[in-house]
Amino acid sequence: MTHNKVYVLPGTMCNQRLWEALSRELNHQIKLVHCEIPNANNLDELCEKLFNDIVADLVSSNPEPHAPIYLLGFSMGGYLAAYIASKHPQQVKRLFVVANSPTQLLADELSSRQAMLSFIEKNGYAGISVKKAYGLIDRTSELGSTSIVDTIQLMERELGEIALINQYRCTNERINLLPQLLTLNIPIYFYYSKADKIINHHWFQKLAQTHLNEHVYEACGSGHMLPLEKPKELAALVSSWLTCSINN
Repeated sequence: MTHNKVYVLPGTMCNQRLWEALSRELNHQIKLVHCEIPNANNLDELCEKLFNDIVADLVSSNPEPHAPIYLLGFSMGGYLAAYIASKHPQQVKRLFVVANSPTQLLADELSSRQAMLSFIEKNGYAGISVKKAYGLIDRTSELGSTSIVDTIQLMERELGEIALINQYRCTNERINLLPQLLTLNIPIYFYYSKADKIINHHWFQKLAQTHLNEHVYEACGSGHMLPLEKPKELAALVSSWLTCSINN
């Protein structure tokens, strides 16, 4: 039996638990392959390590020399997936960006990250607070807000302080990837919440003026943790993404 293998890139301080609810909702012929975020010195090095790991896994299971890569990324992973696709357009054949606008971080988010790094250097890191975790989700989430907060905190504990520092330092400095994405002749889907404060909505307004607007999907509410909050809705979009063709 053949599978559609989708390589999934997680958000900041997320591990394989991020995909469990989504995986349960998907057709059994769709296999999600979680990609660990490696330690690196900068964004380019991090993305090349990810790409090489994906290629190595793909080669081990597929004899084709240039088998297509299907990439789905959530939040930070959405940016990384878009970056990898822009750097390796010949091998990435489908791209799905969840809860991310692939551009520079919003000023408030960047300031918060820098303040967090300074705090950690002086005091260490005790994990995400319950209040901040609740701020990432919509209270009407499918799986229940308490359960999702528990999962967020568990993932943070499992990854730890070193992972957070590495992920922040490598991904704080980003560029606007819209020009690069416009050159890709592949199916590209976007999925985010209408009231998600982490999303750069101005970027999506610019996207709306291009052909990429064909597959932009908005979820109701303010939730950022969509793989945990809306796994059924996301699963339906993943299935559509894997079967759609290029119309432009």
